[in-house]
Amino acid sequence: METADADYLSQIDVSIEEKDKLVSEVIRYVLFKNHQNSGAPIKREELAQLITKNYRQRQLPSLVINEARMKLNSIFGYELRELQRLRSSSNNKGCGSRQVLSVIHLAGGKIPEENLWQHMRKLGLDGSEEHHPIFGNVSSALDTLVQQRYLQKERVNGPEGNCVMYELAERALDESIAQRLKGCIAKVTRNDAAYVKPEESS
Repeated sequence: METADADYLSQIDVSIEEKDKLVSEVIRYVLFKNHQNSGAPIKREELAQLITKNYRQRQLPSLVINEARMKLNSIFGYELRELQRLRSSSNNKGCGSRQVLSVIHLAGGKIPEENLWQHMRKLGLDGSEEHHPIFGNVSSALDTLVQQRYLQKERVNGPEGNCVMYELAERALDESIAQRLKGCIAKVTRNDAAYVKPEESS
């Protein structure tokens, strides 16, 4: 395997040592950027620029990023995934984040800001609250979900004037997260059904 890698690297004029150094730089960048930006996604272009700063080979970024992905997983247990940004023109705080995402999911994946806050107030979350035990500043926690690409926030013109819409973004639509979200909703609705049954039978 290493001989095949060495042959491939010699074709693109990069030594194994240079490739290993680039992999280390990408890993370091991902870890620091993840910590610095509270888990917000890193653009692939940023990683490619880091790699091609001193090298011009077109295949090199994919090779280095894939190896960094494997090492991040095996060494740190960190899963580096490529998310597809949604190109629609119309379109963590653990438990608390799931509440927000669940409300939007149940609304069909998109909800006006005013309706979102109505539902959130029923769950005990108020946009003006600055010291919530889970979210801290509730309004800025919502902005963090937008920054981390769990939500998209968009100003739209409607029949009643301008309004802000929240929509599930690529991270919330990722298969593993979407399944956990659906499981959480199913668990809550099962618990509610079990709680309501005795009242219905009497």
